[in-house]
Amino acid sequence: MFHSKFFDSENFIYFFTTAIYLIFFFNLTINDGSDRSLLKFFAFLAILFFFTKKIKIHTNLYFILITITPFLFISLNEIIINKNIIPSNQLAWFSHTSELYKFQFIYTLFFLFLPALILNTKFCSEVFFKIINITVLISIPFNIYINLSSNFDRDLIAKELNPVILYDYSLIAISLLTFCYGFYKKNKTAYIFIFLSLINILLICLHGTRGAWLGIPIIFLIVFIIFYKKNFLKILTIFGVSLLLIAIVLMIPNNPIQTRLQALKSDEYNIVHNQNYNTSVGTRLSLWELSLEKFKEAPLTGIGIVQFKEDICELNRQGKIGECTIHAHNIFFQILATQGLLGILALLTLLLLPLQFFIQSLRKNSNNEEIRLLCCAGISFIVYIIICGLTDFYFYAPRQTILYYLVIFTLMSLILKNLQHESSNRLQKVSGGEFNNVNPCEEIDKEA
Repeated sequence: MFHSKFFDSENFIYFFTTAIYLIFFFNLTINDGSDRSLLKFFAFLAILFFFTKKIKIHTNLYFILITITPFLFISLNEIIINKNIIPSNQLAWFSHTSELYKFQFIYTLFFLFLPALILNTKFCSEVFFKIINITVLISIPFNIYINLSSNFDRDLIAKELNPVILYDYSLIAISLLTFCYGFYKKNKTAYIFIFLSLINILLICLHGTRGAWLGIPIIFLIVFIIFYKKNFLKILTIFGVSLLLIAIVLMIPNNPIQTRLQALKSDEYNIVHNQNYNTSVGTRLSLWELSLEKFKEAPLTGIGIVQFKEDICELNRQGKIGECTIHAHNIFFQILATQGLLGILALLTLLLLPLQFFIQSLRKNSNNEEIRLLCCAGISFIVYIIICGLTDFYFYAPRQTILYYLVIFTLMSLILKNLQHESSNRLQKVSGGEFNNVNPCEEIDKEA
């Protein structure tokens, strides 16, 4: 019966794990809702599963290092070493924001329970990408509405989607996962997924976040290299559709892409000819220079996020920096100034360790199409975040940090699950047993 089948612990936990994903991505898309409380459910479900099914809590070294290192060298660094740095009265509003930043890598420790849920339930690649594709489908009408209701005015869009820069990075990164999925699919629906991802990327680009544009062609090139042997027609189609979409955008009067490009030229002219750094680009250059100076003051542990903010605003009051901004607009310079070399070690662990995992998995399992998809998605996601981080501080807000961990840990867990499935089938074949080549996603389809 459905009732007894549903309330079996595995089905129950699989259902709620999927629900957590859907809630998080929906909240992310409409830029609303709370996220940190959702992480506790991963731990709760894993512990529940442990006691009901006696599962093993997966302790892969990659997962441990990616969570523990930022916890030790960023969160504990801020909480213990820089605990006496309190915002001045002029920056009292900054207290809540800095507290969220300090504790976010404590909340991400809950992700250590996520692999156990994925490896021991029916949650599989097809389920994950269905959630991603649903997110893109929700994002398209939502961002059409945002763009039209604001008349493509970036200031109005920024009020609706604050912080708009991080929102744009996140939604484009998610769209790139759907883009990878389109190359993985073999039937004609593949073109639908590719087209939907391109449409959503274009809608986000119309918000005018220049830093979000930089990584898109690079990720397209990465995907083409990974899939080019069997997808040459798709590449030609994407090239044609992209040119068509760009032509349509250029026909929009005062479109934000042209406006932002003109602003970039103006910034460059003011910096080169007028020595005026009171611009978007000029402020970033000044902040990066300041970051290196502050790094020299405390090279090992940094000066802390609050002190760095105080220093930025003080220079702004002196007229030396154009904006009293929250951070250095670069993940590497920001971490270097606020958490020093230990923070940089944590950041490189957070970015490069999973990237190495995906590249290595792709090389060793190049003939496995599902692993190719998962590796392509992982590489594309991380490289895009790194490129975005060159002009902004992606890990500043908890929601974006949670998104990063959720996507990366899910993809890594699904690769391990796929390898376990292959290994199990090989052992059965060697031992002369029945060859069980049933993918968990196929079982879900049968039940549906």
